[in-house]
Amino acid sequence: MGPLGFGVLPSVKTFLRDVLMTKFLTELYNKELEGMRKSGGIKTWSAVAHCALSKSSMNVAMPDMSCEYWNCYVPAESAPIFELTFPSWAIYCALTLYDCHGLPLSSMNSREVENLGVGNSSDKWDRAATDTVAIKKKGNLCVLNLMKGIDHAGPVCALFRVYRPSSHSICPDDELPKTYFIKRKESKLFDFSDATATSLQEIKQAKTIEAFNTGKRIEITFCALIQRHMKPLKGRQFGTQFFHPNSVAGLFVNANATYVIAFTPPSKTCIRMVTKVPKKEDWRCYYGVMAIEYESTNTLSSKTFEELGGWGSDIVVYAAQTEQAAVKHGYDKRNKTHHLLAWKERKGACGLVLRYLHYFEDGAMEERDRLIAMNGRDWEGIEGVGKLEYL
Repeated sequence: MGPLGFGVLPSVKTFLRDVLMTKFLTELYNKELEGMRKSGGIKTWSAVAHCALSKSSMNVAMPDMSCEYWNCYVPAESAPIFELTFPSWAIYCALTLYDCHGLPLSSMNSREVENLGVGNSSDKWDRAATDTVAIKKKGNLCVLNLMKGIDHAGPVCALFRVYRPSSHSICPDDELPKTYFIKRKESKLFDFSDATATSLQEIKQAKTIEAFNTGKRIEITFCALIQRHMKPLKGRQFGTQFFHPNSVAGLFVNANATYVIAFTPPSKTCIRMVTKVPKKEDWRCYYGVMAIEYESTNTLSSKTFEELGGWGSDIVVYAAQTEQAAVKHGYDKRNKTHHLLAWKERKGACGLVLRYLHYFEDGAMEERDRLIAMNGRDWEGIEGVGKLEYL
């Protein structure tokens, strides 16, 4: 889930399989590319989802407010080559290529690059490859071909995902990946050797204000489309313990993310959860809580593990329509263990979401499996999950 990632929405999976979405995304990619061509040429990172600033952009499909999602559209005749240093300050960072179904073609996150074990010297370049990605690395500087081994026709979209610590409000322009295009037919053979490096065409980067404006325009279009196809929640989906959605296939899905969700009944105004932030583990890089509205797919408020007091902290989470409603049920803003998430008097179905990010190593798979097995009844035995009280 991220911008436009509907895995957490229980009733959208049928729509996602429909040819309509593929048609819509293909037209979206091509429309964005054609618009840029007409206004001076294709630019990279031309749209952004960022919902934590006063100028919110692309607040659809319940994005995390601590994350920003930069979009780069690539025409059918081209393949992208990215040069970047994964931000050392980022909690999590990944570069992923998506097709016209909104499904991933290939991806590389900062931990995967680290685990390749190449290019650790700042004095010389090393090369490595997986089935789908070729990489050249020197020290912290990486150059990636995400279409090595990918046989795909049609435009694609690259997404640069950055989860920020509280000390950063937005990724600086100069830390976004520098982008080059090569001919699509060259992508399988492009391995950063001298013979292939001559065909690189550098693509100009869009200004941040342009990316925000484009993101807002796309948000309006997507909201109108998705809301026409969403079905009302069923009664059995209200007032449960956390459950994992039946289908987490979605648009622009992040493979490292796992989510559970619960919806408050219309007769209640508050959810209270007493638990602990999970303890620090090298394989669990993120934990957060979010208040969302189902009908609009907006994220209304969220808190990261840092904002909740840090790994291992005792917490009491109140998700409520207003602060006054939370106070009625015991919330005290002077108590550092109390944390308020406000639905801001939204009239739709309001929910609470827990978000985890795992690297695929060590104990991560066991925790992911237990989260995926959550069915709205059980709640014990998973770090960061507490019993829900509806008040």
